[in-house]
Amino acid sequence: MRTISSSISSCRHCQFYFPEGRRGGHCKKLNVSVKSCWTACSLATPPFAATWKELESITVWKQKVLLQEEVALTVEATLNADLLAENRPTVVMVSPQLSTSYV
Repeated sequence: MRTISSSISSCRHCQFYFPEGRRGGHCKKLNVSVKSCWTACSLATPPFAATWKELESITVWKQKVLLQEEVALTVEATLNADLLAENRPTVVMVSPQLSTSYV
């Protein structure tokens, strides 16, 4: 996994820092109390950094779409084989909506 090059210089600028009291705060990543003026650790993340969960969900979505297309093509081939055996019109499936039309 790639590490994000961090320009975070202190804990108070990190995404995981939550202020508590006058000068202190809490690091949600490490679950410890910290001071806002402390130098940030190597886990520091900018407040608006992209999350890896979004990228994972996109990958999972793509895999689901590819699986649906594979299933649709298998169904189309099976239907067409059955219809050709009966001399009936064949089914054509159009991707990406996976809708059917009759020829």
